[in-house]
Amino acid sequence: MNNLSTSVYENKEVYALSKRLSLEKNRHRSTAISIKDYQRILKSISFICDHATRQGTLEIRYASGLKEVERLVKETRQQADIYLKKQRPLPNERYRSILTQQLPDFLSSYDEHYHATSCKEDFDYPLLYGLPLEHAMYHKQGIDLVAYYLSMFCMEERILHLFHEQLSDFLTSYAVFYGVEIEELGINFCELIITQAFFSFSLKSFSLKHRYELLISHEQKQQIIQIIKQAEDLFKLYQAFLSIFDTDIKQYLSGYGQILINKITWALKEDTLDQLIVHEMCRNEIEVNIHAFNEPEHFFTLLKHLEGCDTQKRIEAVLHSEIGFYDYIDLFDMQILSKDEYFLLFQMFDSMSLAYLFYIHFEEACVFHQRIELDDTLYQKVSIMQDWEEVFIQYLITCDRKMEIKNCLISLQDGAVRK
Repeated sequence: MNNLSTSVYENKEVYALSKRLSLEKNRHRSTAISIKDYQRILKSISFICDHATRQGTLEIRYASGLKEVERLVKETRQQADIYLKKQRPLPNERYRSILTQQLPDFLSSYDEHYHATSCKEDFDYPLLYGLPLEHAMYHKQGIDLVAYYLSMFCMEERILHLFHEQLSDFLTSYAVFYGVEIEELGINFCELIITQAFFSFSLKSFSLKHRYELLISHEQKQQIIQIIKQAEDLFKLYQAFLSIFDTDIKQYLSGYGQILINKITWALKEDTLDQLIVHEMCRNEIEVNIHAFNEPEHFFTLLKHLEGCDTQKRIEAVLHSEIGFYDYIDLFDMQILSKDEYFLLFQMFDSMSLAYLFYIHFEEACVFHQRIELDDTLYQKVSIMQDWEEVFIQYLITCDRKMEIKNCLISLQDGAVRK
């Protein structure tokens, strides 16, 4: 079937089938068709016949293969729908676009009769073992490529789910540690999780109840570095690590062992192992003292310290400063921090502090008899003038503790302001 385009006039079956498809494409008005469209039809015939489960004439194989392709499209659509409904709220644009944009776009426009081998979508969220379209590493086309990508994506979803209780806190620490924005991060989340979990496993301090551990203190990190440096066989340690997973996940992650060991070996050589292990930047939520009025020198000392610092040090400096609640608002209004840094800070504030910030800063939206809904309607109720306000409202709308913050707002509106 690989030489259909060169032998079309020599093969009566191919000619007859391609003629029928050309006629159907033109709604039985004509068999005239562009060379490019005709080549696509020939490729589609070849693709479909490669999926045939019955032998016989070309028409028999084509009909059999078409059923298989249609079945694959249906199964892929069902699987995509399932994961779309329960998609993980990871704050990453590439990750979200797979389920909300790219998969739906592909499945809604896929035409197995005339464009069976095409795939216009980027699928640019990287998998653990690479980007299928960029590297052409799977030698697949059309629905075969998308179905395979989705199957791997779903496997990685299962892995992420094992760590779901600590995932948000870990990503917050990761963003602060590396000074990056998770929203635009072009890296595989499964890779981040498995790398961190392996280091955590090396402590051998986990139990069955907490075997999927991601959060590592600075002290534990120093212990891990010594353990890795003294390990006789990192591959055996990785094999032991895989034992905490089910068989299919273990099989999926088996090939990543050598990749991870190569990273660790290089880091040991360059004395940069501490850069591979993320320690907690702030485990507990920050409860801002609402009624504190501290001396001005604390505020000015903080401003001076923020000059020239990277994101990690800036966030730590703000969180561990002795400034009061209204000082935070003054700091935000001065636009010293970036949007990314605002977002990271809001993630670390406790729910009541976030509610109180909204309550006093957007008082026009907090009429006592009007309940606040933390959704897109919020934009209609507040006036946004600065970057931090935009980030703040976006965070309130998208965070996973909206109900808790809303309840805090209700208590504030009802006059139950904490002391």
